[in-house]
Amino acid sequence: MNKVDDPWIGEVADGPNAPLQRVSALIREDVEGVVPLDTQFGVREKRCVPDVLRKPMFEGGAGAPYVLLDGARLPGCREMLEAADAPHRCLYRGEAYDALADEAPWVAELTPDGSLTRALFTRGPAPWHMWDQGPHLILRGQGGIDGMWRHLRRFNRAQDEAGKWFYLRYWEPSVVGAYFTQLADIEDRRQAWFRADGASDIHITRPAQDAVTTLRLSAPEPVRSTALRTRLLPQDRVVFGHSREAAFFVALGAGMASRNAGTVPLGLTAAPDHRDWTALARAVARHAKPLGIVTQQGLAKLTALSASLGLAFWEDLRFDLKLRQTIATKSASEAERLSAARDLYDKTDVETGTLDAVLELMARKLTYGAPDTLRHVAPKTLGVMSDSELNAFAITILRFDADIESRPIEIQRIAIALGAALGVAWLDNPFYHSLKAALLSDGDPSEQVRAYLSHPDRETAP
Repeated sequence: MNKVDDPWIGEVADGPNAPLQRVSALIREDVEGVVPLDTQFGVREKRCVPDVLRKPMFEGGAGAPYVLLDGARLPGCREMLEAADAPHRCLYRGEAYDALADEAPWVAELTPDGSLTRALFTRGPAPWHMWDQGPHLILRGQGGIDGMWRHLRRFNRAQDEAGKWFYLRYWEPSVVGAYFTQLADIEDRRQAWFRADGASDIHITRPAQDAVTTLRLSAPEPVRSTALRTRLLPQDRVVFGHSREAAFFVALGAGMASRNAGTVPLGLTAAPDHRDWTALARAVARHAKPLGIVTQQGLAKLTALSASLGLAFWEDLRFDLKLRQTIATKSASEAERLSAARDLYDKTDVETGTLDAVLELMARKLTYGAPDTLRHVAPKTLGVMSDSELNAFAITILRFDADIESRPIEIQRIAIALGAALGVAWLDNPFYHSLKAALLSDGDPSEQVRAYLSHPDRETAP
């Protein structure tokens, strides 16, 4: 028998010996310059679709557009769909639907004048303003809401080479672009998505670029009455692995930004936003990997400590030697390293006035050597060190920028001074990328850095 019954999909599916038809090439079109809708407060006749998207989304013979929304990421998704009076169906059914309907993926039809369409393309502060919550996946097809529902359910799960089944969340913002870009190189998956009773066009919103990517075949697919099984390929593991990692860092960054919304770190003019915190978390993970701190819980704790003590603070010679050795030793467990890091934080008294000392150093054009520069900036913690220890400290600071040794001595001197104020690895700390750019920009480095640090909104105490 060549046909097998697939209870998950709910229809007869192709068996392993079914011939694969040759499919057309994938065409990609990008619509740039999308202007998302604003909240249109007080506007009597509200627009629902940005002008440049009306034709690719709603005109032509490609069928109606359907959006895939994730109840796990959009609170109240189910209620919103019901209130919008848009045809919609949950991709789960049976026991999975009973247990997970509120967190499940839903497919809903879009109309050019519908409230759901307006919410999808609106940039605003409300939870139902969805443009910036993307990327979102929008598919056009001829089979109505039930036909698109059946089509999408074919991709709820995939089977790997060993026959093991996995649930797929291909619509996740961190994975959707990479997953569908692969269609250009994976013929059977391209055929599965663009089958005649499936999708004719696939649109992926790209809010970071205010753009939309459209994928379609160079020629329509012939009608097929049977389904193609979805395979989980080795490259999919990489894509979905990166998705989970990206989702963790984004969530960590958002959480840190929320908890520290009113805190402006030393040397900055405003509190870091979620993107800054996400970048710091990634930098912490990069520096912590050689230490063996790789769990999400460990990286979250280390990111919080790094915000206070500086990136790679375990290499800062000012801090307790025994605790730094525990953090860095190969024989310690992750729990022991994190405990030592917390103890280091508890017993460290951060020196104040260091950034003002850097400004004074530059204003007076003092040309000290590295030891005296460091003593001038942080006399309480660095003033007790020998010249050889301070030279080692300066070398550690400069080591975090591979090109810094080729820079003029004045730039190196300022970088060392800032390392005493902002942390030993400030040159690699995403919080200070703008400050580093000021240091390395054309012109007088002292004047550039002084102008940046003398901003009237800058915090002057850690």
